[in-house]
Amino acid sequence: MDEQRENKAPAGLSVQYTLEPDDMRAFVAYNRRHSSQWKRLRLLFTVVAIGLGINHALTRYHQPREQIIGFFSFVILYVGSVWLALRLFLWFAQRGTFTASRQPGLFCEHTITLFDDALFEETPVNRGEHRWAGIQSVTEAAGHIFIYIGPNAAHVIPKRAFADTTAERAFYERAQELYRRAHQG
Repeated sequence: MDEQRENKAPAGLSVQYTLEPDDMRAFVAYNRRHSSQWKRLRLLFTVVAIGLGINHALTRYHQPREQIIGFFSFVILYVGSVWLALRLFLWFAQRGTFTASRQPGLFCEHTITLFDDALFEETPVNRGEHRWAGIQSVTEAAGHIFIYIGPNAAHVIPKRAFADTTAERAFYERAQELYRRAHQG
C-alpha cells in the first residue's frame, strides 16, 4: 500500500490467507448456483429441453399416451446427457486450470485490507485496489466470503483465515457496511 495511505488513513481491517484450489472450486460452484448468467442459461436449457421434447413426442408418436411417455423419456435423456457432458467438461477444465503451477498469482498468500474508500489486495506478484463503488456485491457461503469485483470474478476469502467466528463476522460486516455506504444514493 502506498505511504500516503499508511500515514494518513486509519488502519484498515486485514486478513491474510493462502488461497487453495479447493477455494476456487467452491467459488465456481457457488457462482454456478447463484449468478444471473447461470440462471439464464438454466432457463434457456429448460425451454430448449421442453421444446425438443414436445417436438420429439409429436413427430414420432401418434397416440396421446405414447406422446406423453415419449416426451418425458426424451426430456430425461436429453437433460441427463447434457448435464453429464457439462459436468465432465467442467471437471476437465478445472483440473487443468486450478493448479498452483499454472496460476502462481492466484494460489499463493493474499492479504486483503478493507479501508473506508477501497479494498486492497496484495500477493507476492500483485498489488491491487478496488474502490467500493466498483464492488458488485459482498456475499458469504458456508466456508467463504466472496467480494465480487465483476459478474464472475471475486476476491475469495476462506473463513479458515480468521482466528475465530467473531473476527470473521467483524470482517464480513465491515465489508458489507463499506459496500452499502458506497452504493447508497
